[in-house]
Amino acid sequence: MHYTAKAVLWTGVMRLAICLGVILTVGACEKTSSSEPAAAAAADKRKPLDPATRAKLEFEVVSQDLAAGTSKLYSRGDFLPYGDERAMSEGDFIGRLRALFGSVQGDEWVLRHRRTGLIITAYSAQSGPSYGGASKASLEQEAAARKARIAADPELAAGSPVDWSKTRPDELPPEVVKELMIKEHAWRKRHADAYAGELAPVIARLDELVESAEPVDWEATRYYGEEPTVYRIGARGGKAFDQEMPIADGLALLLADAERGKTDVIDSSGGVRTLDDRAIDYWIAKQQIIRTEKPDEQARAALAAALPRVQAAWFRNVAGMRAVEREYRLLYIDSARDQIMPLQIDRTKALAALRAVR
Repeated sequence: MHYTAKAVLWTGVMRLAICLGVILTVGACEKTSSSEPAAAAAADKRKPLDPATRAKLEFEVVSQDLAAGTSKLYSRGDFLPYGDERAMSEGDFIGRLRALFGSVQGDEWVLRHRRTGLIITAYSAQSGPSYGGASKASLEQEAAARKARIAADPELAAGSPVDWSKTRPDELPPEVVKELMIKEHAWRKRHADAYAGELAPVIARLDELVESAEPVDWEATRYYGEEPTVYRIGARGGKAFDQEMPIADGLALLLADAERGKTDVIDSSGGVRTLDDRAIDYWIAKQQIIRTEKPDEQARAALAAALPRVQAAWFRNVAGMRAVEREYRLLYIDSARDQIMPLQIDRTKALAALRAVR
């Protein structure tokens, strides 16, 4: 009986221990299981946000109508080291902005800074990649404030540290010229900051986000009217590119646009030439090039084949001068007269067309 009682007691203790072990094990499992989502959530909070997400948290794309009243405040080069080739790279700048905010009409972004409500613009024009904006103060108030900020800074009040009217770069060692350029570059950034006022830190933050983004793939066709050129611009594989189109392709594009009367091709020089003017100027410029440079038989053949279409563009262009105010019309007529010989147009017919619109 004594041993039987001990055995029963021992069996009871063992059963109790087993039960407690099971309860503790299940509890531990439940605790581990319930803590996993919390740990994962905490890890997600610690994970850095990608540039596009951060940009959208701080800035929102708004209507381009809100760009009214804004003006250029910085070149992108102001935020880059002196000599950085990205300072003038439209392909790089637009690719980064598209990565942050998606594409917009005309690649001209109008953004509202969520915390301050300030309107900021980002775009690329004749002077290259740029940022602009508008103060909340009136024009008169902001002009006075800018003047005061610049006057309060001795370095800015003294003017540019380099007087190029008294400095002859060709007479100085290259390293000295570079040092002067770097010095002036820093001064211009300081001046831009004072000029921008309350917008300065907001635009600086936007550029930080732009710098953190990788350019997405994009491309567009541009026309440069100052030196008639058709080129492709954009980014591919994170690298910007800027490539002139072959003469035959460029001319075909300009003539097609002129004949249909509309285009998606921006004149990056800011010119206001008609579409017919673009085709005419391009043909004349490229005709002169193939006469003076290494012969390009494909380009020569394309220019010769397109001549009748270019001549037709000249007559369309002249006819359209009737809608131009007389003061400017006479200037256009003189310009058209100079094109008669290069375009090999019958002089009698050409002069008759000019007289009809005079």
